Amino acid sequence: MRIFYLCPYAPASTATGGGPVFGWQNVAALQALGHEVHLVPTTGTAIPDDVRERVASVTHCLPIAPSWRSPDRVLSRVFRDETLPFRFRDWGGVLQQVRAALERIGPDVIFADWIGSLLYLPPNLGVPVVYAHHDFLHQLRAVRERGRSRLRLRRPDVLTASQLRKKEEALVRNSSRVLTVSASDERTIRELGVECRYVPIIGAPIERIEAVEPAPVRAVLLGRSNTAMNATRRNLRERIWPLLDSELRSRIEWHQVGEVPQRSNPDWRWVEENFVVHGFVENLSDVLRPGDLCLVPYRDDTGFRAKFVTAAAHGMVNIGYRESFACAQEFRHSETCLAASDDRDFVRLLRQWSDEPELRARMSSAARALYERAFGLSGVLPTYEWALGAPLVARA
Repeated sequence: MRIFYLCPYAPASTATGGGPVFGWQNVAALQALGHEVHLVPTTGTAIPDDVRERVASVTHCLPIAPSWRSPDRVLSRVFRDETLPFRFRDWGGVLQQVRAALERIGPDVIFADWIGSLLYLPPNLGVPVVYAHHDFLHQLRAVRERGRSRLRLRRPDVLTASQLRKKEEALVRNSSRVLTVSASDERTIRELGVECRYVPIIGAPIERIEAVEPAPVRAVLLGRSNTAMNATRRNLRERIWPLLDSELRSRIEWHQVGEVPQRSNPDWRWVEENFVVHGFVENLSDVLRPGDLCLVPYRDDTGFRAKFVTAAAHGMVNIGYRESFACAQEFRHSETCLAASDDRDFVRLLRQWSDEPELRARMSSAARALYERAFGLSGVLPTYEWALGAPLVARA
């Protein structure tokens, strides 16, 4: 089939966040199934070579900045860019560019990566739309609101939370089928009346690396500096850190790996004071080791955490709360992850991890074995076959 792959940014096997990695996985899976993929990003990020060689064409459909005298210019200065297209569907002229690209390519199926991409599809297309779901913006907005007193948003959203939710749900209902990277969102989407299946973010294959012995206990804040990471840093600083005695703090090496935030705040300054800051690392195997802990003290269910799979691939063990793993059904407490019931239990698990080298060795091996068993490209291809299989019909 000829597939029109609409995405917000370039897919990438090595990236600052899970979204581009999921995009790489989607393109790789569609190509592996023998489909002709036409890539249509709506931002101007560079297309990596390993993506270009997998697609038949690349068409950039980029927002056009409004003129200084345009009322749109005022709107763009007052409100957040992320939600403006939810109120004004042809914001920046992207919808018209997408329409022209659709007419030129003439696809059999549209594959829309991220909910914002659905906004740029003209109505009454007569072409089936498979939507690849990351998360809901209205859920992320609630997380941001809770941190607003300390991490103020520079600009408000143009829609209320309830308006945004209704628009997102309407977009999902208009899709033919949905692939969701959050196991906990699968039921929500099915309740909207759309066929939906869960597929984890697996990304490009990661080779096994051997543990370095002897190795100190290390805990790593891994991932992009986004809404979830902001909440993670805040929770770690305010709720977990005060419960650690000085002996346990000093026994563990604290590391940060991932994109550095563009704007500083108290939570980030705290990380700089207490962690070894590595920033973005092209080859994660240079810094991540088997037996390390991946810190995920994030209590909100706002989509899959790609770091779960990345950590497991390196023989690391994720530590979070029970609700942290609701999105990733493959991980099991005390087998392939550590899932705390509350903050004090989180600290208890940290202490147990630092006290028991046998536990570290066992769970590290189990995490890597889970990665090899559950997170390979061949294992998810049947889900992509289902998404594109008959009867796949266009919806309103």
